Amino acid sequence: MALFIPRMHLFEIDDQPWFPPFLRVIVQAILAQTWSLNLLIPSRSPAQIATSNLIQHLDSLASLRFVDFCAGAGGPSPLIEQQVNTYLRNSNHEEVDFVLTDIHPNIDIWTRIASENPRITYDGQSVDASRVPERLVQSKDGRRLFRLFNLAFHHFDDNLA
Repeated sequence: MALFIPRMHLFEIDDQPWFPPFLRVIVQAILAQTWSLNLLIPSRSPAQIATSNLIQHLDSLASLRFVDFCAGAGGPSPLIEQQVNTYLRNSNHEEVDFVLTDIHPNIDIWTRIASENPRITYDGQSVDASRVPERLVQSKDGRRLFRLFNLAFHHFDDNLA
């Protein structure tokens, strides 16, 4: 399928090392908030649409462990985790875990998210999604890794994307 708009390799100003951390937190929070906005067309939030696609297209949800690379302030992961695990519970399947990572970890927000969601943890070290550390790709409890990249491909060149 041809794309109407070609993929672009862009950077976010808040990802630059010189960008003030207090402003980075604000930008990340705004980006995370957009995932829960209900749109007019379609009438669901982007997080609900993403969750529906995961449930519809992944036959073995319960055998996965989700790692959100480029998670910022959590992005859609808390919303996706809640909906995916509700679906799994209602289907009599075991719930799955989500791990938040980012090159600029937002520890304060992630600590709050993890305290409210027992199935969400985070890696407090800086994680470059193009060079994922072994500790994140190792199998936990026999579960396979599912890498989440939510609105993140613009950070990568064509080969990495």
